[in-house]
Amino acid sequence: MHCFTCCIHYGADMLPSPRFGTNFIMAEAMLTNRKALQRVVTSPNWVEYQERSGSERSAQCDEVRDIVMDERWFWAPLQELVDMLLPVVLFLKMVDGKAAVMGKVYHKAFQVSM
Repeated sequence: MHCFTCCIHYGADMLPSPRFGTNFIMAEAMLTNRKALQRVVTSPNWVEYQERSGSERSAQCDEVRDIVMDERWFWAPLQELVDMLLPVVLFLKMVDGKAAVMGKVYHKAFQVSM
């Protein structure tokens, strides 16, 4: 699902390689599916699961729910992280491979400096 989301958002040719993009892809997928994740941790099924679980598992469920529902301390920093890392991931994607890339690097550096 997360790869599909990335392909739609950036295009299949912009999809980062799994060697350096897995954390970025996961963070982006979490942001894309934020509302669904929040619906899961507030659903009756979640509450029922929590009630059937032991006290340790119930405490973990509470912690997960608190994190997923926290806009200020979880979702906002995650969005900032994705926004900050996107240019880095796209740059790594550009230079990944066996072909010579110094020309591409100089070209990008020139574009940034203009």
